[in-house]
Amino acid sequence: MPSDAPFPLNSRVVAYLRDSGGEDQDLSVAQQEAFVRGWCQQNNLVLTAIFADVATPGSSTIGRDQFRKLIDHFHNPDCPDAGVILWKFSRFSRSMDDAQFYRADLRRRGFIVHSIQDNIPDTTDGRIYEALIDWMNNKFLEDLSMDVKRGLHHLVTTYGALPGTPPRGFMREPVAIGSRRDGSPHTACRWSPDPEKWDLCLQAWTMRAQGIPVRRIHKELHLFGSINSYSTFFKNPLYLGELHYGDLVIKDYTTPMVTREIWDIVQELNQANSAGHSPLHRRTNDRHPRRENSTFVLSGLLHCPRCGSLMNGMSVRSTKSGLFEYYLCSNANSKGDCDARRVPKATIETLVIEKILEYVLDPEAVKERDKEMALAQADNPKRIKKALEGCNARLANNARRIENVTNRLAEEKKPPQSLLAKLHELELEHLTLSAEKERLKSMQNHETVFVRNPEQIQKMVDGFNYSMTHGTLEEKRDAVRSLVVRVAAERDGDFIRGIVRFFNPTDEKRGFMSMAGGTVEAPEYRHKIFTFEFCVKIKQKSQ
Repeated sequence: MPSDAPFPLNSRVVAYLRDSGGEDQDLSVAQQEAFVRGWCQQNNLVLTAIFADVATPGSSTIGRDQFRKLIDHFHNPDCPDAGVILWKFSRFSRSMDDAQFYRADLRRRGFIVHSIQDNIPDTTDGRIYEALIDWMNNKFLEDLSMDVKRGLHHLVTTYGALPGTPPRGFMREPVAIGSRRDGSPHTACRWSPDPEKWDLCLQAWTMRAQGIPVRRIHKELHLFGSINSYSTFFKNPLYLGELHYGDLVIKDYTTPMVTREIWDIVQELNQANSAGHSPLHRRTNDRHPRRENSTFVLSGLLHCPRCGSLMNGMSVRSTKSGLFEYYLCSNANSKGDCDARRVPKATIETLVIEKILEYVLDPEAVKERDKEMALAQADNPKRIKKALEGCNARLANNARRIENVTNRLAEEKKPPQSLLAKLHELELEHLTLSAEKERLKSMQNHETVFVRNPEQIQKMVDGFNYSMTHGTLEEKRDAVRSLVVRVAAERDGDFIRGIVRFFNPTDEKRGFMSMAGGTVEAPEYRHKIFTFEFCVKIKQKSQ
């Protein structure tokens, strides 16, 4: 039987095989290998090596290690093989440019490139057919890409369904998108709030908006295994309720975790931190190590209202008046682009602390803000339902932990005190969660709203005063930052004018609140930001 192979009898040849991971037999590397071996035996050829890329796309040579080894094999000046055998030209490459480039490279080196299934003669006319096949393979790739994008676009816009793993705080929720041809249900998954992680993620965003460093958030919450994961976490617009999928943007894709105000504050911090890597911007980086270790309580919080830049803490020592400490706009200090005056450190810090006690921690004001926010929540049944689901999940987890500790106690002849203390802690947590569940159920049934009593508020006031009176510098700064988002202040003659943006205080077990003793978990009350303005005359004229 005459041979249809372009190789001389008994030639040494290699084979290149590839599949894309599909289930069709003609895409199977094992099937290709069996056919190639039979073809070589039939045509009296010696198959010396097989290069095979399994489950790799043909759109590029990137990631195709065996393809690169094939090319390197023929680039060896002492290569004894006559050429390469392919199942189809599409297995070699679906990229028109790559296919023609690498085939030309091998042929110019004197090697034969032969496709069994395409069966094109190795002649000048055959090159025309090869070019058409390359065009068809490339066109198939483009059409497939368009079909996939169109299909995904349809799933996202019609059902909100997405492939892949959702970000932390969200989970895959199955949705029905019709029936398959065999009548079986066809389902996909959209990204929905995860009740078990939602409050923890919201707490991370709230802490970051307060200016708390990412490393501390990671240490307290452990949302991710690595601190590097927070970079994308704090930039994902899904937490604002928006889905960005390629060039597609769906504004109201899901329940927003954070408000626009918190989002803007965190993005501003992201930009400031990015700019802080450059020496030109270090003066405006509120998380710069010098600010982290500063002796100024408002360092990283105080901004210039004229240009928006952060105000640096500075000091001057003179023989007459001793040490004079003040805040100065970083832009005015470095470039002279701002004419803001110095603000005395003692004056502005005392003023802000007094205003925190007067406005932020005033019991009646706290109660009114509680009522305002709770009523707003009561008008949002989806949010209450989500919070209730999260509370139930935490209760179930707490019950499992109590059961585990109880079982261990039953096994111990002499239970250690640490185990008894852990059981007591879990039981207290169970009572707190049960109270929170009842509160949410009451809100769901429009029975009542959560307003803290005077004793609870007084504990927070006492905790703040304790931190400011007896706490270390870091504890004082944490106490202020747990309430204040941003302070903008300037000196105008003998007056200091400014505005403070702050959170409604909560009883969270963090910062100065832990010193107050006794807590009621209410993290959802930290997502709204309030403001107040002040204008105070300086009692003693400063430098």
